[in-house]
Amino acid sequence: MEDGERKLVKQVATAVVLLWAATAQAQPENAAGSITANGRRFALRYAYASVQPGFFDRKSEDIRVLITDVPVDEKLRGDVFALSRLAEGGKLHGLEVVVDAKGEPMSGFLFLDAFDSMVSAAGMHKFERKTLERTLVAGRMFTDSPTTFSGITWEYDVTFSAEIARPPTAPEIAAALKSPPALAATAHLKAIQTSFDAFVATLTGSSAGSFRAAGGQ
Repeated sequence: MEDGERKLVKQVATAVVLLWAATAQAQPENAAGSITANGRRFALRYAYASVQPGFFDRKSEDIRVLITDVPVDEKLRGDVFALSRLAEGGKLHGLEVVVDAKGEPMSGFLFLDAFDSMVSAAGMHKFERKTLERTLVAGRMFTDSPTTFSGITWEYDVTFSAEIARPPTAPEIAAALKSPPALAATAHLKAIQTSFDAFVATLTGSSAGSFRAAGGQ
């Protein structure tokens, strides 16, 4: 492969990665349920998932599932202290549960202003798995009965489906580069690098006309 072709492939690959990043930052409502603390109920609408090295087996992965009542910026999702500050101000309510590679809940946090921000909670989380794949986790997360801690009685029940945020793998990028949109983009970039006329030839008639002004190129 010549240097020009390598540069072209790199440009298209970069576009693929940027497209992945934009998709990963999208925040649709992908959860349905609620969390209740001392009679106050908060609807849970957003779920996010990410991975971290396994706590008991570093060769495996644990999955962090964050479920909230409001959208959470990507930069804050992995920062429990930032989440607790939002909860302290009543700007966020929700929970985070870490499950192992088999889908067994291990530990968790509650983000509720009833607890003045955040409290660690383990042993009562239940997860009915619907899907647990490399890029997707879905199912029902719940407590089977109310739990009381520090005078606060709480419980939750929510179903969700969250993509697991991961950069695309080399095979995924290779497959994307062979897709019709990527092939079209590659041809377009190559035409741009070749000459003005080659670039214009890739455009529709109306678009091409806008690049051929009376004063020249």
